[in-house]
Amino acid sequence: MRNLRLLPLVGLVLITAFTAHAQTLTRRQLREQQAQDRAALHRLVGTYRVSFDFVETVSPDTAYRRHAPYHSGGLEEVLLIRDRPDTVELQHLLVVPDGSIVKHWREEWVWQPKRILAFTAPGQWAWRDVPPARARGQWSQTVYQVDDSPRYAGVGAWVHSATTGQAGHGSYWEATADSPLPRREFTKRSDYNVLGRRNRVVIEDNGGWLHAQDNRKLVRAVTINGGTDAGKPDRLICLEKGYERYTAVPTEQGKPARDWWATNGAFWATTRQVWATTNAAAPTLLLASGKVDGSLLWEKLFGLGEKTASADGASAATRAAIRAAIGQHLGKATAAAPGAATTN
Repeated sequence: MRNLRLLPLVGLVLITAFTAHAQTLTRRQLREQQAQDRAALHRLVGTYRVSFDFVETVSPDTAYRRHAPYHSGGLEEVLLIRDRPDTVELQHLLVVPDGSIVKHWREEWVWQPKRILAFTAPGQWAWRDVPPARARGQWSQTVYQVDDSPRYAGVGAWVHSATTGQAGHGSYWEATADSPLPRREFTKRSDYNVLGRRNRVVIEDNGGWLHAQDNRKLVRAVTINGGTDAGKPDRLICLEKGYERYTAVPTEQGKPARDWWATNGAFWATTRQVWATTNAAAPTLLLASGKVDGSLLWEKLFGLGEKTASADGASAATRAAIRAAIGQHLGKATAAAPGAATTN
């Protein structure tokens, strides 16, 4: 199974090639690239029928028994909630068959980022500087959980090939990142604690897009005080292939989600602001994802959101209540708990 250890090297070669190419671009070329990249990001917005398919492939342990493949799906609205030259932010909303709306995950894209908030171990995130040469011509993608707490972040370049416009050969972005366990497994698995991801976002010519994943299920040594043991390498459990396919459907199917966001968006904008202040306050973030005072963090925030009138979403009282709820879960790293993670 030596080839399993070579997979990260393939990504390193690609990243190095993209970074080297970016160093040769003039300012004008960088501006043109940025505009083309932003156009690709805007194509992620829309109403989609989403399918989630994951299957374990191989393991270095000959005694390992692969788990059953995972298949799921749903109707999802992807909204553009912030659009600036250097930042594109998208909010995903699930439309449940009964007509109710579930706030799903959020992604923030930043052009030539100075730093990212990276997952390091269960319940732990740390700021990682991105050297200017590494950031040049690149975008970071930071993914947030349903309660807007951080999930994972990676840095990569959008690639627009000469074959763009042919079926299956659209623009794509690729990066690696470590993350907590996905929702489909964190209540069922205790044999690994980190998902090492290679994410590829591909714009397809049918109006949809694909999130392809090459995942590594890892055991990361964690010290008694919650830190990582730098002296012990990650242990690979198995590899996994994943496809999240976003197929465009008529936009009227997403109207309930857009209406819901028009009423609830102010509350979640305030929540994002509180999180931004919290995340920036220290070099590391420790977050207890288990129950505190009888409830999980997402339950607290969802409950606050349901009780907060649209006109009060940005009020000082709402901000204080959000800050208090988040504060109850800060300062202690724990393993993932039911409801704390997202599909992505």
